[in-house]
Amino acid sequence: MRIVGQTIGLSNPRNPVNEVFASGRIKALVEAGKLKGRGDITSMRAFEVKRSGT
Repeated sequence: MRIVGQTIGLSNPRNPVNEVFASGRIKALVEAGKLKGRGDITSMRAFEVKRSGT
């Protein structure tokens, strides 16, 4: 949830990123193996991510 919030806060005010897009992108990166995830991927509050070792 923190990563999504930071992404929204750092986005361009003229073209803001919404939380649905940011969380969806994180989920896609986990599914692609670019990030490691733990927990329930359908819930931002019950899900943790970290960098993948690759």
